[in-house]
Amino acid sequence: MTIAPDEDHCATVADAPSKYLAHHISAMEACSLEVMSPPIVVETQQQQDRRCADNDGCKYYWPMAVGCYHLDSSTGVRKGSLDVHMISCQKKEFSMQQQEKPATLSSTMSGVLDGKWLYPNGRGGSRTMENPGIFASAHADGTVRVSELCVEQKSDDLSSSSTPLGKLSQLSSSSEHGEIDKSISGRLCLSLDWDDVGHHSSEIESEALSSNRKNYHIASSYSDGSLAVHSVVLISCNNNEENIEFDHIAANRRTCKNSAEIETLHAWRAHSLHGNIPAEVWTTCFLQSTSSSDWQQQQPPSLVLSGGDDALLKLWDLRNLTVPAISRLGRHEAGVTSLCAHPTDPHSVLSGGYDGMLRLWDIRMASGGESKGLGRHVHRPLGEVDVGGGVWRIRWHPEDASVITDRKSGVRAQRQQRVLVAAMHGGCKVVQISSKNGSEDIGGLSVVSEFCNHESMAYGADWMWGGRDDDGATCSSLAASCSFYDKQAFIWNPMQCQPL
Repeated sequence: MTIAPDEDHCATVADAPSKYLAHHISAMEACSLEVMSPPIVVETQQQQDRRCADNDGCKYYWPMAVGCYHLDSSTGVRKGSLDVHMISCQKKEFSMQQQEKPATLSSTMSGVLDGKWLYPNGRGGSRTMENPGIFASAHADGTVRVSELCVEQKSDDLSSSSTPLGKLSQLSSSSEHGEIDKSISGRLCLSLDWDDVGHHSSEIESEALSSNRKNYHIASSYSDGSLAVHSVVLISCNNNEENIEFDHIAANRRTCKNSAEIETLHAWRAHSLHGNIPAEVWTTCFLQSTSSSDWQQQQPPSLVLSGGDDALLKLWDLRNLTVPAISRLGRHEAGVTSLCAHPTDPHSVLSGGYDGMLRLWDIRMASGGESKGLGRHVHRPLGEVDVGGGVWRIRWHPEDASVITDRKSGVRAQRQQRVLVAAMHGGCKVVQISSKNGSEDIGGLSVVSEFCNHESMAYGADWMWGGRDDDGATCSSLAASCSFYDKQAFIWNPMQCQPL
C-alpha cells in the first residue's frame, strides 16, 4: 500500500474528497475487507522476559485481509484471492508501514465473497506472533475455508524498518467433508459468521478450552436460499511435539503445524420468493447466548439470524428446524444484505439492505412464527437512517461495546455508539447511535461523516482499533475500506472528518 499525499483533505457528508492515509490497488475486484483488532504485539526476547512493561520498542501490526473476486466472462470461472497486508504502529503512533507487496493466498482460488477473523476472547483479546489468528472465508464454489495466519519476522531487531510478513495458510475446507446439498450446482457461499460474539471472559476460555482441541461454529449463507451451521475443531500443536518444527530462516523460531476439521451440523432452506423460488441469503449472523453455559459446555449456539433477497430478516432456532423460522424479525423495502449483532448486548442487532436503510432492532420484540404471516406482525425498528446506498457491511466500533438500551424495552443504554458502514455507491459512512434528549431511550441513528474516495461500490469496511494501553487509555482508531470494480483499498481517519 502507498502513503497518500498530505494535501488531500477530509470530507463531511456535504464536503469534498476525504483524506486517506494509505492506498492499495488489488489485482482483482475487492469484495471484502477484515482487520484484526487489537493488533498483534511484536516483542524482542528481552521485552518478552519483562512482558514489555513500559511498551518501549514494542511494535503493533494490524493484519488486514482483502478478499478478491473476479468473474471470467469468457469461461464463467469465478476466481479470487486473499491478500494479507500488515499495517504497523509503534507505541501510540501510526506509522502506516506496510508490506511492500501483500502476501496472497492463491490467486487461482475460488472467488472470496466474505471473511471473518476469529475472536475467541472478544475483540479485546491480545495476539502475539506465536498465536496470531484464524480466518474463515466464504467462496464462490460454495465452500467455507478456514486458514491460519502465519507471521514471519526475519530479524529480532525491532529498530529495523522492515515489516513482518503475514501469510494465510489454509487448514481445512467444507468441501473436504461433503457438499451441503449436492442437488444444487453452481451455488455461491455469500456470507459467514463465527459464534465468537460476546465471548470476552478469559476465565471461560481457560476452563472450557484448555486442551489443544477447541470447538467453534460457523454459520454460512448461500445463493440457493439455504443456510448451514458447521462445527469447526481447531487442533493446536501445543503439547504435541510431532506437530512442531523449526524455521531456520526465521531465526530458528519454533512453528506449529496446526490443523482444523469442519463438519456440517445443520443445513436448511431459509428464504424464497413467491413460495418456492430460492432467494439469495445475502447475510447471516449468530446471536449470542444470554448466559455463558452454552459456551462453557462448548454447545452449539441456538439462534441464527438471516437476511435474504426476499427483504426479510428471519430468526432461526437450531434446536428445532422441523418448523420454519420461529420469528420474522422485520423487513426492508429491498433485499437484506448485511447483519451485525452487537458485541455484548444479546438483544440488539443492526441490519442493512439494498434500500439504503440501516436499522437497529431488539430481537425480544420479534413477531411470532411463519404461521402468523407477515404484515402487522413485523415490528418497527428502534431506529433507522438512510445511508445513501445499499448497505453491504456493518461494523460496530470495538470500543463502544457497552450495552445499548431503550427504557421501554428494559435494555441498559450507552448514549453514543459508532458504526462503520460500507454503503456501495454511497461510499463509506460513520453512523452514530445516540440517546434521546439525554435520557436512556434510544433517540435515533445519524450519519456523522463519510469517506468518498471510492470510485466504485464500497463492499468492505472495518475498524482499525488500537485497543487500550496499560493505563486504560484508548489508543487511536482508523478505518479501512475497499471497493469492487476499481479494486481499491484505503486506510483513513474518520476522526479527522467533522460531524454535521
